[in-house]
Amino acid sequence: MIDFARTVPGARPVLHPRRGLLRGFSCLAMVAATGLASVSVGWAAVPSNAGGVLVLHVESEVPYEYGTFDHCDDLVLSDSTQVVTRLPGDGIPRLVGVYAVFPPDSVGAIKAISFGIRYSEGVRIVGQAACNAGSIFIAMNKWPASNGGMSVHFPVEAERRARVIPLYWFALLSKGEGSFELVPSPLAKLAGRFVTVEVPSRQEAIAGYGRIGFDSDGFVPTPGARAVLAACCVDQCWLLTKQECEQYRGYFLGIGMTCVNSPCREDAYLGGCCLPEGCEMLTLVDCARGGGTPLGEGVRCDSLPCPKPMGAGAPPK
Repeated sequence: MIDFARTVPGARPVLHPRRGLLRGFSCLAMVAATGLASVSVGWAAVPSNAGGVLVLHVESEVPYEYGTFDHCDDLVLSDSTQVVTRLPGDGIPRLVGVYAVFPPDSVGAIKAISFGIRYSEGVRIVGQAACNAGSIFIAMNKWPASNGGMSVHFPVEAERRARVIPLYWFALLSKGEGSFELVPSPLAKLAGRFVTVEVPSRQEAIAGYGRIGFDSDGFVPTPGARAVLAACCVDQCWLLTKQECEQYRGYFLGIGMTCVNSPCREDAYLGGCCLPEGCEMLTLVDCARGGGTPLGEGVRCDSLPCPKPMGAGAPPK
């Protein structure tokens, strides 16, 4: 189930059932099933979302006031080394911001974003909104329920170019120990993506996700290297990170593998697969199921040696 809404200044977003395919969302490049290839861009010269992460930050110990909906001006984090990720499980709601954070030598510029949330049974969301009036908002899986997801497309006038960019806020509480974390979208075709502002738009995989802990430690991901995409077989072939593929319970076909030749179909091409007991001619999916290392579609076992296991050939101590 996918819902959509347009946010209004000073009002809480209201979700409406989607009626048919929304053609107007063609500008959301993340909805496309293809076009996920990365383009190398100089971070220092041109804004790039490569290596960016999503961080959760406790804005204040001051309790959240029920019924208030405009808190984007309260998201003031500018130094990612000062992130707070621990809250008391005292049943009192507090404001938590969602930020995109990019590597020190880069600047991010976001046109759209997709991600999901997952939280413990005792955690409650008592308020939430995207940070940009006029944003186009798509909700999935009963957002903001746990394991729900969303996509936001920001209007041109709201586009931000910075190393730390506020994107969303939640008012969270928990009675006792628990956690609230960001994860990829529940839909594999959306996954976790930053969409760039240039034309044509490009997608960059989100390289890490933050977590808030209640009476426990949270987690702050570190921005850095560009997240690597490769073929993953879920309902069909998608270019995903290994973490995303595992979340969707798919078969990750290995770094360097693409969706060319539709490797997820039942009659896919065979290729050499390096298994502990030797090399066999298997499809990429069967190779992944067996925990093997693929040599590539159409590559025969006798044409390319299997890589040696880690530590193989090392001199005895």
